[in-house]
Amino acid sequence: MWIAVVAGSFGIGGVVLGVLLEPVKAIFARRVRARDERAERCARLIEAAVSARMYALGINRVHRFRSAGREVDKEWAASNQRAYNEACREIHRAAALISMSGPGSLAERSVAVRQAERTVFLALRTADDEFEPNQNRPSAKMRGAGAALDQAVDAFAESARHG
Repeated sequence: MWIAVVAGSFGIGGVVLGVLLEPVKAIFARRVRARDERAERCARLIEAAVSARMYALGINRVHRFRSAGREVDKEWAASNQRAYNEACREIHRAAALISMSGPGSLAERSVAVRQAERTVFLALRTADDEFEPNQNRPSAKMRGAGAALDQAVDAFAESARHG
């Protein structure tokens, strides 16, 4: 008889403990889900920024080749432009989601990445005094904009790692 009473007491105690701990468990699950979503958004932003930089260099190469009078595969140039545009759209989407969901320091860094990408875009579209069409490397302006984007991505990744 005592065994049944002790077992029943432990059973009731377990149910009460489970009911009391369920809200705590839900809070932890919500935090883990939010952290995972933030990590996914950060990864999307970093991947898009790296892709945008790569495609921007390809667009710059097309511009240099055309300026030098060299033949450029039109399909490759068009696909490069489409991929660059999609990467830029992804940067804007991911940065907006990060800005919306915070934290503030991460949101500021995501805006810095977006602005650095805009600098790369402007470097693609403006003339460069040091531009030499036959040069086999990007212009100084394009290299500087690419380096600024790399620095912004590195700062964002550092902030994401610690935030």
